[in-house]
Amino acid sequence: MRFNPFEGLKKAVDLKNESETVKKIKADMISASKNKDKKAIYKYFNGEAIIDSLSMTTDTAKKAKELIKNGLVKLESVEENNRAFDITYSYLFQQDTGVRGVARAQVESDKCDVSIEFERDKLTYAGCTCSRCVNKNRISVYFDNESKNCEHVVATVFLLNAYLDSHELGDETNYFGDSFLSYYDNEEGEEGSIKLVPRLILSDYLNGNGLFIQFRIGRKKLLMIKNYVNFVDAIKGGEVYPLGKNDSVRLSYSVFDEESLKYVKLIETMIEREMAVSYKLLDYTKTKLNVSRIKMDASNTDEIFDLLVGKKFEYIKEEAGRKNVTSEIEFREHNEKINIKITPIYNNEHFGGINLKLDFPRFIKTNNYVYCIDDEYLSRCDTKTLDLIKALRISDFGYQNVKIGRKNIGRFYSKVLPIIKDSAIIKDEAPEAIEYVPEEANITFYLDMEDGNALGKVEASYSGGRVDILSGKILETTEEELLRDAKQENKAVEVLKRFMPDDSNSGCLLTKTEDELYELKVSGIDILNKYGRVLGSDGFNDVRVYKRPSASIGVSVKSNLLQLELLSEDMSPEELADIVSSYRKKKKYYRLKNGAFINMDSEYMDSFDEMLNVLDISAKDLRAGALSVPLYRSIYIDEMMKEHNELVEKRDSSFAKLINKFDGIKSIDFTPPAEVIHILRGYQKEGFKWLRSVEELGFGGILADDMGLGKTLQIISLLIDAKQNGRLSKALIVCPASLVYNWSEEISKFDKDNLLEVSVLAAGKEERQKYLEESEDVDVYISSYDTLRRDISLYHDMKFSHQIIDEAQFIKNQNTGVAKAVKAVKADVKFALTGTPIENRLSELWSIFDYIMPGFLYSYNAFRTRYENDIVKTGDENSAKILSKMIAPFVLRRLKSEVALDLPDKIEEIRVSRFDKKQQLAYDGELSNLKKILLGDKDYNSTKMIVLSEITKLRQICCDPSLIFENYVGESAKLETCIDLVKSGIEAGHKILLFSQFTSMLDIIGKRFEEEKITSYMITGATPKDKRLQLVNRFNNDDTNVFLISLKAGGTGLNLTGADIVIHYDPWWNFAAQNQATDRAHRIGQKNTVTVYRLIAKGTIEEKIVKLQESKKDLADRVLNFEEGMSLSK
Repeated sequence: MRFNPFEGLKKAVDLKNESETVKKIKADMISASKNKDKKAIYKYFNGEAIIDSLSMTTDTAKKAKELIKNGLVKLESVEENNRAFDITYSYLFQQDTGVRGVARAQVESDKCDVSIEFERDKLTYAGCTCSRCVNKNRISVYFDNESKNCEHVVATVFLLNAYLDSHELGDETNYFGDSFLSYYDNEEGEEGSIKLVPRLILSDYLNGNGLFIQFRIGRKKLLMIKNYVNFVDAIKGGEVYPLGKNDSVRLSYSVFDEESLKYVKLIETMIEREMAVSYKLLDYTKTKLNVSRIKMDASNTDEIFDLLVGKKFEYIKEEAGRKNVTSEIEFREHNEKINIKITPIYNNEHFGGINLKLDFPRFIKTNNYVYCIDDEYLSRCDTKTLDLIKALRISDFGYQNVKIGRKNIGRFYSKVLPIIKDSAIIKDEAPEAIEYVPEEANITFYLDMEDGNALGKVEASYSGGRVDILSGKILETTEEELLRDAKQENKAVEVLKRFMPDDSNSGCLLTKTEDELYELKVSGIDILNKYGRVLGSDGFNDVRVYKRPSASIGVSVKSNLLQLELLSEDMSPEELADIVSSYRKKKKYYRLKNGAFINMDSEYMDSFDEMLNVLDISAKDLRAGALSVPLYRSIYIDEMMKEHNELVEKRDSSFAKLINKFDGIKSIDFTPPAEVIHILRGYQKEGFKWLRSVEELGFGGILADDMGLGKTLQIISLLIDAKQNGRLSKALIVCPASLVYNWSEEISKFDKDNLLEVSVLAAGKEERQKYLEESEDVDVYISSYDTLRRDISLYHDMKFSHQIIDEAQFIKNQNTGVAKAVKAVKADVKFALTGTPIENRLSELWSIFDYIMPGFLYSYNAFRTRYENDIVKTGDENSAKILSKMIAPFVLRRLKSEVALDLPDKIEEIRVSRFDKKQQLAYDGELSNLKKILLGDKDYNSTKMIVLSEITKLRQICCDPSLIFENYVGESAKLETCIDLVKSGIEAGHKILLFSQFTSMLDIIGKRFEEEKITSYMITGATPKDKRLQLVNRFNNDDTNVFLISLKAGGTGLNLTGADIVIHYDPWWNFAAQNQATDRAHRIGQKNTVTVYRLIAKGTIEEKIVKLQESKKDLADRVLNFEEGMSLSK
């Protein structure tokens, strides 16, 4: 492309000419708009200045001029108004409260509308519906590249100038001035607040009877509010409201006195509620449109009363055909009593019962209260009165007759009258009625057996005789009249029928099924005893219900297996197996051969079946007799023995010795090695003790501590102790590829005496085979999961004392080659390390246990049937508890929140990664270039910037070679380490801040996150400040996993306490700046311990930077002034 030095000059000349042309058109239009005949005396808005504020091209100005000339633009309206003032934000910024103008125009030729807003001397908004403006507005959302106004807007502004020249629009009065003047506009010179005064209306008109409340408004003279909806709308809109012929007020909340404002709020609430159910308040005395009174009913009476209680006001009684009566009424809390007059009822001179004549004031009933109205009071009564009114079914008009016959007199006098006496004034004019109140019956239930079913009868005894209730026969009489309590007798029969529903045999009830007989024996007798006496025959009493079978288990140890034996004198193994089958089929009971029942719904049966399930014993196994189970079940049996001693009756000496051994090991205070005892925190010492206990017992375990709690250090402590005490032959550590060298570094860091000989299996396969076969002195081998899968054939003849897998979720899928390879390795004790033993499904836990103790959780199909389906699909809490009890001894999990007192506020850890061959070649090549520059003949100061540039390239290769090599194809060791670390953090429920000095590296990480379905935000130096704040607030409150931040952009001013893991992808010279970045999460407001990871490439300049950080000296000078020949890779 050729460069023309005069091109820029030519553009400047063109722009100057265009500007001059626009100015000339503006001047012409201003001159043409002047109206000499009708000129405004006072002009608040400066039309010429507003025109000058327009942004337009020459072509646009010419088109606008032609539109006006041809009369194609018509100014529709020009208005002025005050700006609003928002007190909520008044302390944040200075608000413009002055006058602004709004103009609207229509363009006939292009069929579009224009709307503009303007201040005193400038245009503040312009909108046009033409296609050009619509497209421009759509594009400007993404690219703010078009600020010129169209010809329609320009023409409208030109016309506005002409309008302003002849109209006096606007003045200096601002929002506050207008509000000040409007306050006194409410009354022409008079003072005083506006009042609302309620009155109550009781109407008996046929077309509108009921109780109503009405409000009147005014200063001294009061005017009835005719429409409450309009009244509320007028308040909200600040409208002028008439108060009479010569009075009005501009309504607002402030014009009402304190008491009246409460009434306003009440009216608003009632209207909003009515509108919500699409029901309008109706004027029952005039029309259905003008609301002059509000009916009091169940929906509003409670809140109206609460507002008016204790007050007196006007009360009007309206009656058809009579003059209205006006008086005063008071709202009060008072229990009005019902007047009840009891008179006898006679039929042919025989006493037939009583009549209750009720007298009660008119009332309104709500859900919570009843309100009584008389001439002086509206009284709110308590719930007892409300219950009485509901029971008597009293009508709204307050009177009712209730008749009670002779047979039910007892129910009234004995049960009802004591309850209602405090809520009623009772006048009893039927003294003879008391003679017909029966005494309480003595109920007796008789139970017998006949043909395998239970048979039942029920009798009632009184002082006047004895009755067979079912048959109705009078079995015995005395000289006294037999007065029976029909309700009590019916209740006795009803209860018996619940358990003996067969009434086909007159005179008795029967059970038809074995289930009914069982329910009668288990729960029926206890219930019948509440209603009377229960007498059973010998045949009935011989049918027994046992809470548990008379059987238990004997336990012994033989050939490293637990031997179980069924012990029972009363039942055979076959019958016990049938009992278990019945329980597992959810049967309520099992019927023994002797006719007795075994209650399946008992704690014993629950525990017995749980034990059989855990021990993997089926009903078929029970029938076989003696059983064998693995030795690791002994811990579970020991716990069950402590909880339910009756389950395990016989324990031989071998089992007792085994349990004593377990208890002894648990009580041993295993002491960590001296090399690490002062480094370990309290919970880590407990972790070491747990690891040793599991090892000593010969089992396996899952160390499931939360991320950052030092699982690696606890395992290293165990291996050092095993080496010192002769328990370590060879150990195998399997971990993700990104952690292989990190394990090596961590062992070197904590094994100060170099007790452990470590071999990292990361070379070629032949070399790895050589290490495995010939390295007799090696104590610990470290392999990645993928390397182990490829080398598994080399392990067939090897056996390790310890096998440890890190990030054990790598074997969560039991069918993968990695999982199969890990489980194929032979070891005396196996441990799994993971912060998330269960990520998505229970099968992951099964797979890890299948590695540490194969068979402990059975086959996967059995595990899925017994536990996974019930827990996951149906949420079975009992299955979850049983599984938890089983695995508890073999899983140690501590969360940061649980060991917070042992933790510092901030945990720091270095994660080391090592290059593969391709990345190492890239680094070595760039290092060679730097050495050539340093060994050259040029003066150091002249090459200083070149050296800095080369060092930066070395650091970028450590991050990802593609940062400087455009066509680089290969992995970045640090990026893989970072992705594994981020995944582990997310799986453990943490949020992460990830810092890098290189924004291009953040782009690479962000792209990788998208591939891995990891959600993230990003802030760099290019992110606007307002957007930064938005992203920070989102991250602290949503579920986004990671926040990518450039070191400089995120060093200060950001509060990101939503995260509790910080990753520094690359070390920075200035350690203080790096710490400032960390403090985005580690600051006031952070509730969790913050874990900080620094990612370092092994054998590179990054190691030098870390050492220089720790030396607290001028880091840049230290690196730039190193001695000649100094190696950056050692």
